[in-house]
Amino acid sequence: MVTVKNMNVCARLQNYTTVVLCEVDSIQNVKDSLKGAGYCEIDIAFYYIEDAKSDSRTLTQAVYPMVIGYWSSDNRLRRNMVTAASSSPKQRHNLWTCKKPTLDRDGDGVVINAEQKVVELMESIITTFSFEREWVLDACCGTGSAVIAALSVKRNAVGIDLDKRQTDHTEMKVEGYCLECDGDITMEDVESCE
Repeated sequence: MVTVKNMNVCARLQNYTTVVLCEVDSIQNVKDSLKGAGYCEIDIAFYYIEDAKSDSRTLTQAVYPMVIGYWSSDNRLRRNMVTAASSSPKQRHNLWTCKKPTLDRDGDGVVINAEQKVVELMESIITTFSFEREWVLDACCGTGSAVIAALSVKRNAVGIDLDKRQTDHTEMKVEGYCLECDGDITMEDVESCE
């Protein structure tokens, strides 16, 4: 079950784009939730995990939908909104491909998040639907793939998850990423909220 609530209560943004990665049987539920939350346009795209076996059952299980919602305070798309139209900073298409992720493990070798996404896929989505220095919110950040992706393509990022083990891991990954950036990003630029 997916519930979309008005995410604009405090920020008072004029417009924003929401991308929900979901299962095929959840598409209509997500679309209905976005429509009920006042999104002015809803779009669908898909991503394919390339490393799937070639039989048709596995192949169809390797394609996942993304529901994209465009919200605007006056319920109209604006020129500066990043949409499927030509105003997009990157040419938009309806099928992204990515490699199967190498799952992060803890010190005991236990997988931290079996649903981990590939950073490169998140980078592609983020560069398609946002501009540099804009904000990216990952409300189910898991092990932080979207947070790392946002930082790597010069976006601001906020990651939230209910699982403290995963947010601790995300913070560790962000710290490691900051060390690799040759001073472009430091931990002083990253704030952790307990």
